[in-house]
Amino acid sequence: MAAATNIAPFLMPDRQLASWMAGFLEYTEGIQSPLIHRRWSAIATVAGAMERKVWLRSQGENIYPNVYVFLVGPPGTGKTRALMACWRLWNTLEGYHVAEISLTKAALIDRLAEAKRQIYTGGIEDYNSLLIAAPELGALLPSYDSDFMNTLTHLYDGHLYTERRRSSRQDFQPILNPNVNLVACTTPGFLTSAMPASAWNEGFLSRVCIAYSGEVEIKEFDLAESNPRHGNARLRDALIHDLRKISERSGKIGWTERAIATAEDYNRREFDIVTDQGIALLPKPTHPRLMHYNTRRPVHFLKLCMICAIDRGTEHIDLPDVLSAIDLMIEVEKAMPDVFTAMSSGGDAQVITDCIYWVMTENIRAKDEGVPMHLVHEWLSSRAPATHVQRIFELMVKAKMIRVLEIPGGYVVKTKPQAIA
Repeated sequence: MAAATNIAPFLMPDRQLASWMAGFLEYTEGIQSPLIHRRWSAIATVAGAMERKVWLRSQGENIYPNVYVFLVGPPGTGKTRALMACWRLWNTLEGYHVAEISLTKAALIDRLAEAKRQIYTGGIEDYNSLLIAAPELGALLPSYDSDFMNTLTHLYDGHLYTERRRSSRQDFQPILNPNVNLVACTTPGFLTSAMPASAWNEGFLSRVCIAYSGEVEIKEFDLAESNPRHGNARLRDALIHDLRKISERSGKIGWTERAIATAEDYNRREFDIVTDQGIALLPKPTHPRLMHYNTRRPVHFLKLCMICAIDRGTEHIDLPDVLSAIDLMIEVEKAMPDVFTAMSSGGDAQVITDCIYWVMTENIRAKDEGVPMHLVHEWLSSRAPATHVQRIFELMVKAKMIRVLEIPGGYVVKTKPQAIA
């Protein structure tokens, strides 16, 4: 592998990388971690460096680039290795506040209150910014705590935070301009045990971008010191240099006209289409547990547009930044529904619900030609005990949740239109 192929100091003044996130992916290429986890760790790193110092205006309000990201996958996929690369780079930023791994709600607020920062935009503005990288979500949220989650929900939007503490000897000073970036690793099993179904109907999880991968890639040991992946000091130095430059950027970010037109067009899309640029625009996620995520989807998209523009070091959000944000949305949203399948605890009811959803989405992709019956059996076999597969299939047929249709050469399965409301 050629070392530091992304280094191109001639492209942008004071920047050494054509794309910071591309440089991050190159730097972490040799670690055992899925691409989507490394990519969203890069996104979180850039967002954390930007804090509240960059914003855009939408519907009369400021939108800041802070993100909440869950890296979700089975044990051993390398989630933590991607996150730790983010954590180490955050710690190279002078004056930034990186939180401890385990925090109670009270400790979070105290830590945020201590995390004082300043920005100059024609005058000095005070704000509080905290970066949270949790290798295990369970260390941050060991169990479902609606009060803690509601606090994180409020802080995400960057509005004034106040509270009254009965045990405090002095009044709590309001946090006027909070900013929190959160990236955490977890498994589908923990989400199953810690997040009740009702949690998906609340505000916190709608603000989380879930980067899921079930991929377990076994890398070579790479023990030879001569391996170019070992200690690519030049690329690491370039990442640190440019991340500091990103942290110095401040002010409102504008749009080019073509970027606005494409962003508005994407936001209106409700159906599959391929644009002249070859970009496949997918519909909004349709899984029932992601309905509230859809209400926050435009905000996630705008944040990504900002992050992509800053990543390239441009003065305005331009068409390439919007197209990059679209690609990121497609990648993460395509995998999101798989989280719920992976969360299935083995109970027949949950397997049935997920199977119906899977058949419905596969049938849509097949343009209503149905899903071959043997593929449905294969899907069930991978998620339920072998002795349950035929019984579950027959139960769905008898309950008229699915229909089996004979076609030349075999049988296909379709769902009833009312199978999922």
